[in-house]
Amino acid sequence: MKRHFGGKIYRKAVAALALTVAFSMFGVLPRPVQAAENLLVTGEELIVVIDPGHGGENKGTEEGYRPEKEMTLITGLALAEELRQFDDITVYLTRTEDVDLSLEERADFAKSVDADFLFSVHYNASLEHNLFGSEVWVSTVAPYNAYGYQFGRLWLEGMRDKNFFLRGVKTRTGSSGDDYYGIIRSSVALGLPAVIMEHCAVDVASDAERISDEDKLREMGRSDAHAIAKYFGLKSEALGIDYSAYASMLEETDEFVISPMTVEDTTAPDHLALSLSSVNYQAGKASLQVVAADTDGCLLYYSYSTDGGKTFSDLIPWPGSDAVVRGYDQTIYLDLTFTEPTDPEVIVRVYDQYDLTTDSEPFTFSETFLEEKKPNLPELADHVDDDALQGMGAGTDTGKEVTEGDAALPEGGEQADAAELVEEAEESMGAPETPESGAVSVLSALSQTDEGADILAKERAILLLLVWFFGGIFFLLLVLRILKALRRATSHKKGKNDRPVPAGGRTVYPTSGAGSKSMIPDDLEEFPWESKTTQKSPVKVSIYEADIYGAGLREKESDVPTRKADQATGRPVAGRTAGGAVGTGNDDFDWSKFDE
Repeated sequence: MKRHFGGKIYRKAVAALALTVAFSMFGVLPRPVQAAENLLVTGEELIVVIDPGHGGENKGTEEGYRPEKEMTLITGLALAEELRQFDDITVYLTRTEDVDLSLEERADFAKSVDADFLFSVHYNASLEHNLFGSEVWVSTVAPYNAYGYQFGRLWLEGMRDKNFFLRGVKTRTGSSGDDYYGIIRSSVALGLPAVIMEHCAVDVASDAERISDEDKLREMGRSDAHAIAKYFGLKSEALGIDYSAYASMLEETDEFVISPMTVEDTTAPDHLALSLSSVNYQAGKASLQVVAADTDGCLLYYSYSTDGGKTFSDLIPWPGSDAVVRGYDQTIYLDLTFTEPTDPEVIVRVYDQYDLTTDSEPFTFSETFLEEKKPNLPELADHVDDDALQGMGAGTDTGKEVTEGDAALPEGGEQADAAELVEEAEESMGAPETPESGAVSVLSALSQTDEGADILAKERAILLLLVWFFGGIFFLLLVLRILKALRRATSHKKGKNDRPVPAGGRTVYPTSGAGSKSMIPDDLEEFPWESKTTQKSPVKVSIYEADIYGAGLREKESDVPTRKADQATGRPVAGRTAGGAVGTGNDDFDWSKFDE
């Protein structure tokens, strides 16, 4: 005969009270009992109730490809069909059609069939349509909290295997202090364990694509059936499955204590700070270190804004987040990439397990990303003096007259500041001072635009090329001139060294008689040489002849006959002049010293 579920709870409570009194008599209180087996004691015949959420006028969320009430019915029917293939279990549904049922009516139906557990099937959506993942809601009342927690942990592990993001096993307290969700509240009031299975989000693409048709919804129900079979340790002869070992492999918890992993977190994340990790302004890349903490919960997501909080990115799973055990990484890195010049103001927003958020302080950068580097040129006036442009050869025939006021700088201190900026910039560039007239040169005006800067660069390149060209020609001519001078000096030195040295003894000088040909060209210019004799007037002597004879000077042609005794040597015969001086004819030179 099936035992009444309420009687089981009553007997357990009495036994626990008796143990507490017994230990207190000896001054010792028992420690919480931790068990890995299923804490829920069932009867000889297991009865479960499947509750497809919503129905009738209560459509549930309509953010999916069809109303939630239709999706839950498809999944619930598939769940019941699959679960009925296991042995020793009876399965009921609160509804098999699209009908209206209150939450109390659903709980009452489960109680009427003496159910051991009620499983409510749901799909999720959020107000801002940005939350995603799977979660289980359980009671805040012991021991129903422990029953729900053990099943919820097992069910979430199956959803993890399907690559769904996990939002955890959670509780929520209503305004009256009991359970917030009506189906759980109504079931617990009747002594019946109940959970809500929120499979995924229908309004977020990453989840919605997995339930986008009836086959996927039915597959979700079959997965639920196997999770329930594992929780109760069922077998299926028809399917050839034995899950009996799973009933003793559940999460350890205390049925008399609310599991810390399910306690509601009512405060936002406690700490959030940003700092610069690395940056490359030219490449448009930056990495920020994000440090966050939630002392009484778990971090699930984060998003970021680069415009000071006006818009945020889609939610991103927080690295290392595991809502099942409420674990997460405290330090992560946010990598940013910019494709246009920008001065971003970054704000990071973190979400905890109950969707409470904390925003960081705005983070700004010291430079502009992807900023185009321009030449460091002085700032100029807004207008260019037309007279100055025309004076420099620049035509400004625009057909519009520019007044003096239009071409002037702002009045007062702004004009003085602008003039000082121009002067400082020109001094730093080594440029001459600007004339007092304030006229702007064409060169400076062109440099204010990228096109003007390109023109200046080309002109400077051409000028530099011309300087190198002509400088090279000058250098080449200089080298050639130096080489020519060196060659002349070398030739002159060599000529001196090659001059024949007179032989020792008597020197013989050839005469210019009829038998010998003169070595002096007839057209060689003659000029007077001063004779070493006492003769008053110099004798004309050829330069070429003077070089040959060297030791004495005489005219090219001589009428004085030579002595017979000296004819063999060819030396002129010594004689005397009318004055009695010794000479050689008409040259009046004393040759007697060569006979000594």
